[in-house]
Amino acid sequence: MIVVQTLFIHIYQIQFVITRRYRIVNQTILNRVKTRVMHQLVSSLIYENIVVYKASYQDGVGHFTIEGHDSEYRFTAEKTHSFDR
Repeated sequence: MIVVQTLFIHIYQIQFVITRRYRIVNQTILNRVKTRVMHQLVSSLIYENIVVYKASYQDGVGHFTIEGHDSEYRFTAEKTHSFDR
């Protein structure tokens, strides 16, 4: 789990660099970027079986939980057979 926590910390460091370097003032754009990066990271970590997660399924939707040291990450997902997200 230390690897996951470190990756999440790096995302916030990247946010700082993006904001500072490119002077992004629009918080909406920054939030979309952060959300997209988190989505890609979590998807990859789950796909590669790097993180331990809990899953339950209800009405064809998966409810997932990844437990960290100080945080718990929860999200829902649907299985697709393509790269459409």
